[in-house]
Amino acid sequence: MGKKKNVFDQDAISRQLQSEATRLGGGNVERGAYEGYKGWDPSKQFQDFAAAGLAGAKDQIGIQLGDLAGKAAGNGRLNTGYFDLDQGDVVRNVYGDYARGVQQAGLQTAGMLQQKNQDLLGYGQERRNTYLDLLTGNADRATAEAKANKKKGFLGTLGDIFKTGAGVAGSILKPGI
Repeated sequence: MGKKKNVFDQDAISRQLQSEATRLGGGNVERGAYEGYKGWDPSKQFQDFAAAGLAGAKDQIGIQLGDLAGKAAGNGRLNTGYFDLDQGDVVRNVYGDYARGVQQAGLQTAGMLQQKNQDLLGYGQERRNTYLDLLTGNADRATAEAKANKKKGFLGTLGDIFKTGAGVAGSILKPGI
């Protein structure tokens, strides 16, 4: 048994769309836009956002713990258990904000990926519909032509032959016309 063909083979779809775009006059501009959009991955931006957010959270913890130590020394809480609790609160708050931001960005990224897939499917559907419209138009023209030839029948064809013969005879008898 042969290898099962993947229905969602993106390279095959891309080649088919390119050939259709070239045939219809879209060419490389359309292909470039399609390939660029197909290759765009918002998860890379999400990873960059998460890494930058983590670095920012670490910096923020350092700043806030330094401020807390100064305040604690001024308030006499430096060597007490309350200072340790305050430090824990700072760390939890900063990382909690970071986690909420990453969760929100993750949901937005998933939405962008879903939208991208819907857009690509819509584009493929549009290309398929264009192709089917072209096929239907060709079939309609062929059917109309066949009907017209069938209606003519033998007498219609005979009349066409006489018209052609009369045209030839007229040009022989009246040269220069």
